[in-house]
Amino acid sequence: MIDRRKATQLGTGRNWGIWPVLGLILAAVLVPTACVLWFMTAAMGNERLAVREKLTQAYTSRLIEAQQQIDQFWDRRADELSMLPGEGPGEVFARLAGSDLADSFVVLDEKGRIAYPNAGAVVPAEPATTSAPSSSPATAPAAELADLLAEAAEEEFSRSSPEQAAELYARVADRASDHHVAARALIAQARCLVKARKRDKAIGLLAEALEQPRFRHVLDAQGRLVIASARLMALELMGRDDPRFAPAVKRLVDQLNDYRDLSMPAGQRMFLMTRLAELAPDTRWPTLQAELRGREMSRGLSDFKDPPTVTRLISGYGGPQRPEARIEYLRSSLLSSDRRVWGLYAGQRVIDELETLLNRAPAGADASCRIINSVVARPELGKPLLRAEASRKHMSDWYVAIFLSGPDPFGAAAEKQNAAYLWTGIMAIAFIAVMAVILASYLGRQMRLTRLKNDLIATVSHELKTPLASMRVLVDTVREGRCTDPKQASEYFDLIARENERLSRLIDNFLTFSRMERDKRAFDFAAVDVGEVVRSATGSVRERFASPQSQLSVEVQPDLPGIQADRDAIETVILNLLDNAWKYSGDSKAVAVRASAADGSVLIEVSDNGLGMSRRAVRRVFDRFYQVDQTLSRKAGGCGLGLAIVKFILDAHGGTIDVESQPGQGSTFTVRLPAATKEDYRRGTEAQRQ
Repeated sequence: MIDRRKATQLGTGRNWGIWPVLGLILAAVLVPTACVLWFMTAAMGNERLAVREKLTQAYTSRLIEAQQQIDQFWDRRADELSMLPGEGPGEVFARLAGSDLADSFVVLDEKGRIAYPNAGAVVPAEPATTSAPSSSPATAPAAELADLLAEAAEEEFSRSSPEQAAELYARVADRASDHHVAARALIAQARCLVKARKRDKAIGLLAEALEQPRFRHVLDAQGRLVIASARLMALELMGRDDPRFAPAVKRLVDQLNDYRDLSMPAGQRMFLMTRLAELAPDTRWPTLQAELRGREMSRGLSDFKDPPTVTRLISGYGGPQRPEARIEYLRSSLLSSDRRVWGLYAGQRVIDELETLLNRAPAGADASCRIINSVVARPELGKPLLRAEASRKHMSDWYVAIFLSGPDPFGAAAEKQNAAYLWTGIMAIAFIAVMAVILASYLGRQMRLTRLKNDLIATVSHELKTPLASMRVLVDTVREGRCTDPKQASEYFDLIARENERLSRLIDNFLTFSRMERDKRAFDFAAVDVGEVVRSATGSVRERFASPQSQLSVEVQPDLPGIQADRDAIETVILNLLDNAWKYSGDSKAVAVRASAADGSVLIEVSDNGLGMSRRAVRRVFDRFYQVDQTLSRKAGGCGLGLAIVKFILDAHGGTIDVESQPGQGSTFTVRLPAATKEDYRRGTEAQRQ
């Protein structure tokens, strides 16, 4: 007997186990799959690199164009910031403040020093005044004036005698030959009059005495222009309903808007503008915002006393240090073409103006030009595709960058190509896997077929050898004359006949199997009486059930309709079912055969009380060479072809076979054949007789 678990011979002269074959198939799958995955990954990576290269080439020219636009923009701005011939520093500041060319401005002199906003007053030279002799009643020596001032201050602050202090300050103003001393004394006198509740007299003093031409450029101890301070003081003492209020406002507004006169420091001008805006809200100051921004933005910028030799946008930071850096604290300045004016810019303004300029024409599909700074990051923009210096000529620490705001067309094409690569790889791997499965299935089928053929040869040899050996023994016994009893000789002849019938059935089964393999169905169809076939088949095996432990019952329904079939083939079906029932029923056998009609079909049922079958065995019981219990089949004989032959014959007759079985509870096989009509049966019977 061949051990199926051992090597299988494939006809090559060598024995191969199952695992080496499976290993070869697995290697044949994994190696091409790994190659496909590697090539696919490489192709997708190269496609991404190619897309990035295309994007870089597509947007590099746009980046260069943006740099040129930025250079041209600042060149024009530097020209526009230049001074006009004959303009003074203050006039330049006032003109530029209304032009919106920058947030604020710093005007330089010929030596590069700040001319405006000036920190101190620029007092024009005046003709020298001849002071009266110290003995003149109109003047007094400096020592005497100092004593009077000290006495007035004591009366004002220590003795709380504002009226007496006002008289002393008046005497100082009358007798002082120095305009600055006289102006300060008049201011002090007005202050004391206010304390003395003589508001009108104080207003008159401020509006008349201090309006004298000699006090036009007089400064106080803090370097502020006295006449401007006096005019503000007078306005603060007046009410809005005072008829003198509007003319006084106009005089002060005209003075503050007169940028030709630099005798007023920029800080005082800004303070007076701010205060006057509170006293007279309807007043409009075109330069106030520039003054305020200039004071705020000058923090963090480079020293204007040493300007660079080229026109350049210099960046500074006037806010918290990193990492809290924010764009609103970023400050920049641009030197005009004539190197006489600095334009001051907030960082956000630089960004807004340049991005508006650059994005008038789209940079590309879903792409935009952005301005970024090395001091303050803009993380909300993400990672740029490309970036370069915004301008080597005008801007330091500034960059122009291309950002993709959506899926670009090249990226979409890359994704489409990558999808094609992916699906191609998947299909190639799937094809390899399917081919491997087909190959494995084919090899497995060939191995099973080879094993079955070996089993068939062994089984045929065993099955044919048994009846032949029995007949040879019986024939030799009779021929040699050792059997003298006629009754015994008759029994021997009966045994030889049964063994001959058994041998004939085996040969018929093998011939039927051969037709099955060639798919040739050579059957002689005629009218068949199912009852006769059942009785004939059961009569052939009756002797097997002659023992007391065996029982065979036959039930044939009366008036059973006939069928169109090959009589011998149908009898073979019944004999094979009875043979299986006898072999797998154990020592106590109870087999029943029933023939009946139902729903236009003829039913033949063969039941036994044998071992039964599991669900898995029921599904495979009709497979060729399949045996439920090979140990039992070896004892009882057989090669697993009986039920396969039954299925083959019934398929050829348009019939079916069903099985119901449970382990330990026996099995019932039900054959269903189409019943012939009376007319067909009659014609078949007549044809058979003829």
